[in-house]
Amino acid sequence: EESNPEIDREARLLFKKIEEKDPELTALWKQFCALSIEGLQRVYARLNVSFDHYIGESFYVDKLPALVKELKDKNLLVLSEGAQVVMLGEEMPPCLVLTGDGTSLYATRDLAAALWRHEHLGFDRCLYVVGSEQQLHFRQVFAVLALMGHAWASQLQHVNYGLYRFKDGKFSTRKGRVILAEEVLNEARDKALELINEKNPALEKKAEIAEIIGVGAVVFNDLSTDRLKDVEFDWQRVLDFEGDTGPYLQYSYARASSILRQAKAKGFSVATPKESSALRQSEASLRLMKMFGRLETTLEGAARLNKPSLVANYALDLARAFNAFYREVRVLDDSAPARETAEKLGLVSAFRQVFSNTLHLLCMQAPEEM
Repeated sequence: EESNPEIDREARLLFKKIEEKDPELTALWKQFCALSIEGLQRVYARLNVSFDHYIGESFYVDKLPALVKELKDKNLLVLSEGAQVVMLGEEMPPCLVLTGDGTSLYATRDLAAALWRHEHLGFDRCLYVVGSEQQLHFRQVFAVLALMGHAWASQLQHVNYGLYRFKDGKFSTRKGRVILAEEVLNEARDKALELINEKNPALEKKAEIAEIIGVGAVVFNDLSTDRLKDVEFDWQRVLDFEGDTGPYLQYSYARASSILRQAKAKGFSVATPKESSALRQSEASLRLMKMFGRLETTLEGAARLNKPSLVANYALDLARAFNAFYREVRVLDDSAPARETAEKLGLVSAFRQVFSNTLHLLCMQAPEEM
């Protein structure tokens, strides 16, 4: 409890015992780690996310002595109030490396991790995707690495993001003020299934499509928000399938797929629009074509600024442009010249491909039917 500092002291002592390989505590800790990773992998699989490595802080424990030795050899460690710190001048507080009883801290393990990653992974950029409240921590860690003479410290970047908050305050695991990701995904899936049963009860594979729509709603709600802004967690907003939402994007993809299926059934061909195409007389068609050209610059900006929200907002603009085209232009027109219909279908096919790639970058799936 926050009101009982004795618990905090006891936790630090137990942590130190684990670092010292206490058999009983180490066995329990390994069991907790395995269960945690199993649970994380289950949720990540639903989000269409995977990792090449699961390397926790504990991996770096046996690398701490070498780190401490390097700091001492370079005369960077200073004894301060019983603890070992690195002084960082007037710009920021000293970086605490070891407590008075020799226990390592987050900064210690982050320093060791950075050294190992540079040696073994040879990164061009190393991104730390951690909340904005840790800005000082990473400034200190990066500054210590620079003082150690590692020029590659400039390649490290803290990709900070705002907090998730309830309407009446921030999340807190200590106070039990949390909502589990799995719980959110399940609620979104169930809501999607209700809507499918209401609007398209004959749809095949309803449960599978409900999962895709529900997960997409949650993912898009998160990624469409600028990462620097705090997000107020609101169940109603997360599960709102109207307006600028994930389901709106997925429905746009399903609409394009439906048009192409109908065209195939009727024997229409698909062709790339020519310079002289009648499509170029349509504002909606031209706007959609121009949107395709924005993808590359959008991705470059998102990568440079580490902002997936730029891709999410591009997806919205692209979906709006396609739906405006769909409203203005009659694609499957039996009375129109075959070449003209083929070029319209070519534009629909191009949209479907570009849109599919964009949704994939957002880790969103899109069903062929909804």
